[in-house]
Amino acid sequence: MAEGVNVCVFSGNLTSDPRTKDVNGVEVARYTVAVNGRKDEVTFVQCSHWKPGGVLPFLKKGKPVCVSGSIRLAQWETEGKPRSAVELNVRSLTLMGGKSQEDDTPF
Repeated sequence: MAEGVNVCVFSGNLTSDPRTKDVNGVEVARYTVAVNGRKDEVTFVQCSHWKPGGVLPFLKKGKPVCVSGSIRLAQWETEGKPRSAVELNVRSLTLMGGKSQEDDTPF
């Protein structure tokens, strides 16, 4: 049986500044991208970005980005109740939009 392909691309705006944490010695940034659809429809994509490196200082609430990576189902329990969410494991991030007056982005 052939292996499937799991690649998704989303563009939208960050809903907040990223939250970072250390997982087994590796930095992980978590953030949500709001993707506008038709007729005021908005999809919120939860993202996990392993080793975000030098791009992290430029990820601010409202910043337009394009993210790509693989989708996975995250599962956990809260107060004994099972929870789940679809999460994008980010492999590539592109900062979008032009340089604004208050932006320190070097491009």
